[in-house]
Amino acid sequence: MTATVERGVRVVRGRRGGASRPRRPGSSYALFLIPGFAGFLVVVVAPFLMNTGVSFTDWQGVGTGHFTGLANYRELLGDAEFWASFRHSLFMVVAMAIVPTALGLVLATALFDFVGKHFG
Repeated sequence: MTATVERGVRVVRGRRGGASRPRRPGSSYALFLIPGFAGFLVVVVAPFLMNTGVSFTDWQGVGTGHFTGLANYRELLGDAEFWASFRHSLFMVVAMAIVPTALGLVLATALFDFVGKHFG
């Protein structure tokens, strides 16, 4: 089985020597992205859009809610408990993501320098 390129189109020749249909590079690879893209839409995008829509209503989870617009967000920005929890969440992001990453980089650099000096 041989493969040749004729004018930018890859032609795969079978055992009998005859040319099979020409294939464009990357023509069928997009089909493999469809299941992942569909899963992303179902798991991430759809709930995000539904939650965004619910955030503009006054709804307790039962019955029908009525549209309030940006009133929920105005109330949220004026709430002291929200800002306290926002600060705590920001502290947790720093404590659980940035500090371990920086510590790991410092340790990796120290070990690299130590190993480089002692073991060549």
